[in-house]
Amino acid sequence: MPVSIEPKHDASELVAVQTLPDILHKAGMRCASIDWPCTRNSPSYEDNFSDVPEQVRWMTPKLRDELVAMGELPDATDKSWGPLSAARKDQIWAAAACHVIRARKPNLLLLHLLVTDGLQHKYGPQTPGAYAAIAMADAHIRDLLSALD
Repeated sequence: MPVSIEPKHDASELVAVQTLPDILHKAGMRCASIDWPCTRNSPSYEDNFSDVPEQVRWMTPKLRDELVAMGELPDATDKSWGPLSAARKDQIWAAAACHVIRARKPNLLLLHLLVTDGLQHKYGPQTPGAYAAIAMADAHIRDLLSALD
């Protein structure tokens, strides 16, 4: 039987062991999570945009307010978030990660981009769609590296 994760639960219900972010947080370091699974309501992340249903609802309020003010999120609701394309969501997650890096300089940031996975499942590896998705992910990584400078 395949393993499955029920995403409508908090991290404390899904993860039974101490994680690297838990250890870093206890040591006084800052951690952030952008579209990362099993992080909802975890106290180990100062900024958290969890990979869960109702992502906007469960996002840390400060980050949500900042992303709305920056124009990255259309508003503070999941109603407007849900219909966005996977490519647009990757753009927002990358922008959120860049913002967190610049504004709060986390010691650890977990980022999960999805378009490369989704398009390769849909069209296969080494297809025009897959190459376009990889190019887009590369551009997001370029932006992240620039934010580190």
